[in-house]
Amino acid sequence: MQKPAYCTIKENSMFLISLFSRWVGKLENVTYGMRALPNEVQMRWPVVSTILSRINSQKAYQTINLYSDNCGGQNRNRIVFMMYSIAAKKFNVNISHKFLEKGHTQNENDSIHALIERSSKNKEIYTPDQWFALVRWAKDTGNPYIVKEVSIEDILDFKKLLAELRQRYLQFSVYDFDRFSRHDLIGHVVLKGLLESADLHQEIEYTMNILAPPQEKKDLGELMLSLCYLPTAGRLTVTVIKGRNLKAMDINGSSDPYVKICLICQGKRIKKKKTTVKKNTLSPVYNEALVFDLPAENVYDVTLLVKVIDYDLIGPNELIGCTAIGSSLIGIGRDHWLEMLDNARKPVAQWYPLNKSPPANINLPTNSQQNSTMNCFNMR
Repeated sequence: MQKPAYCTIKENSMFLISLFSRWVGKLENVTYGMRALPNEVQMRWPVVSTILSRINSQKAYQTINLYSDNCGGQNRNRIVFMMYSIAAKKFNVNISHKFLEKGHTQNENDSIHALIERSSKNKEIYTPDQWFALVRWAKDTGNPYIVKEVSIEDILDFKKLLAELRQRYLQFSVYDFDRFSRHDLIGHVVLKGLLESADLHQEIEYTMNILAPPQEKKDLGELMLSLCYLPTAGRLTVTVIKGRNLKAMDINGSSDPYVKICLICQGKRIKKKKTTVKKNTLSPVYNEALVFDLPAENVYDVTLLVKVIDYDLIGPNELIGCTAIGSSLIGIGRDHWLEMLDNARKPVAQWYPLNKSPPANINLPTNSQQNSTMNCFNMR
């Protein structure tokens, strides 16, 4: 029987983990190195970290639904939101958190609360190990509770990531649906300043203008590329399929085009590869695969710079046109990259109109970084 494509995690399924994390915070905080931290952070970090661990154990599913009450101190706050952002990016899952009525709600967890509280009365407890045993054997009958033992390595700092949220933005792409051909892009809506615009306690409606996409100039020609990513192997395959209507660069009205692709990360060129040269043609057919090593944790950090170049036997080679692909871009390059990530292990093809220069928001390598051997994949 196939595993369903979604998984539901209710609050009580992770309750013992988060409950015990909060109780440990009431002991000597030095046990977890948190003596200098505010009470608010002592409570939230262990809870959020253990929920992340629970999501990690369910990452075989495509969608994970979580249910909880509306308590802002425990469940509805920015730290929890940042954890979901990390989990969605790291484990490639869709996360939905559904809130019940405002404040605290009563459920099965409350009876577990009471049972453990009664078991701890009139008992001297000094170490976390004693809490482990007490919670595990709190029931007189039935199977013992399963306790996740939390160490300092399990407690992560999500609060510092809030600063990074100021630099991120949401992009909505509006398309005209076409049943028999490729959908036509109408424009984009970009929402910046997420930290200032969002309110975790209520819904906010925004009315924004649709920005027209850059005009695609087809006089330089088009190039068809296929992307395929293998997350477990950390391997990206870019297949250069073919070009059409390329600009003539030679006096005979033709060109000798080849394609060069550079993998760029944090302004440094990590790797470059190129196809063979196709002689005397404006519609070359390549069907050549260029393979790059790309760890799964870096798929949102890189950009592919694609150049179509006219080869000259005498004199310098000339640029016919270029394009770019990556999650940080706006337009076709970003949509194609995200579609590739949504369809792991499957090739996804796309036509790209060639432009005279790369997009302005690409962090291109400087002259001193052109042949840099420093790998940004090891900087994380």
